[in-house]
Amino acid sequence: MPQVSLRTPAKILLILTPLLSFPVPALACRGTFERAIDEASDLVSRGSPVAALSCYEHLYNSPDLRLNQSARLEERFYWEFQDALLQAADADPTNRSRYLERATDVSDTYVAWFTERDPNDKEQLQKRGQNRISNVLFAIGSAFEAMKDRERLLDYFERVGTHPEFFSPRSLVIWERTLRSFPNLDRERPDTEVREEIGSDFRIAEHWRAYRDFLRRLRGVPQMRRVADTSLAKLRPIFITLG
Repeated sequence: MPQVSLRTPAKILLILTPLLSFPVPALACRGTFERAIDEASDLVSRGSPVAALSCYEHLYNSPDLRLNQSARLEERFYWEFQDALLQAADADPTNRSRYLERATDVSDTYVAWFTERDPNDKEQLQKRGQNRISNVLFAIGSAFEAMKDRERLLDYFERVGTHPEFFSPRSLVIWERTLRSFPNLDRERPDTEVREEIGSDFRIAEHWRAYRDFLRRLRGVPQMRRVADTSLAKLRPIFITLG
């Protein structure tokens, strides 16, 4: 079966935690922080994402190079690093699962980085990147889904769900799809089956309760209120079962 690409038209960003070993980067990747990013980006554009990862890895493991960099440049680094990682996952089926696992591990680091920016930085980053944080969540959800790791996907979304403004409609699609197949089905349960499972499985009930509470918080995000209201209305028969 052919692999499905996790890349999206809007490139996705995550900070990468070292889990795989890469060759020592070329000397050209050891200049200034911005020049090194340019070199890595050039490798990606020439069809060598795995080689680019070694350069990004070098930068990630050189905190002195990242010290006092602008938020714009830091974000460019993390953004392009994630794009190279996703391209490598698509280009190297043998190590695809390992690249996906790396992506899930580093997602929380990027979310933390973004969360810690001051309000002005966040506003400027979102204007320039068209709300990249939502792309991060979609990417991590897609990676968990590809690995059929439903428990971790739900736990992660529930934790990040304290920031409903980070979510987009397509991440909600993954979240609900995962709830309907949790814990190990290869299909989505209809409402009638979900209601039965809620009554007999505490874990399933708690995950659905967390999603209901998240949708209620999502109503406070102006651009997502209609999406939240639509989902709450559609899932009302299930949520009633929760009491």
